[in-house]
Amino acid sequence: MPERKPRKDAARNRQAVLAAADALFARCESPEGVTLAAVAAAAGVGKGTLFRAFGDRPGLLRALYEARLEPVREAVEAGPPPLGPTTPPRQRVPALLDTLLCFKLDN
Repeated sequence: MPERKPRKDAARNRQAVLAAADALFARCESPEGVTLAAVAAAAGVGKGTLFRAFGDRPGLLRALYEARLEPVREAVEAGPPPLGPTTPPRQRVPALLDTLLCFKLDN
């Protein structure tokens, strides 16, 4: 069975929640200080919408992490050198490790 595309409003709400969570976590000294209620309010959605889309706090954090990591995944799978698939492994592996270290430091 083909995967169903989410409704436009659900996709829009998901992006709004991820953007709000990203902004709140970036401004907060401790991730524990960011509540799901604050994320929902900042995104302009109800808490029920947040829970339907992400399940719980770990689900939201996982989705946020995946969204931040998406550009790295795209670069590895189809991007240009030095991360892309046409790069020889001896150059690609150090570039990937450098990219992942930068990702970790930034996040």
